[in-house]
Amino acid sequence: MVAGIAVLAQFYAYRYLLVAYVESVKRAGGVLSSLIGILYFREEGFVYRIPAAILIVAGSVLVLTG
Repeated sequence: MVAGIAVLAQFYAYRYLLVAYVESVKRAGGVLSSLIGILYFREEGFVYRIPAAILIVAGSVLVLTG
């Protein structure tokens, strides 16, 4: 149910924002999820995930400021 609401909210956001903005915010949520997994659930593989998360955030910043 939550995933369905998320998709509806995303489609609703497309009406008012550019697709690049909506997708950048959506990808930043994935970064937050990986950080929570590393910090709270002690997941392994953070050596590879942190640089990837930083790269995603940098790309989102470039899209939002460009």
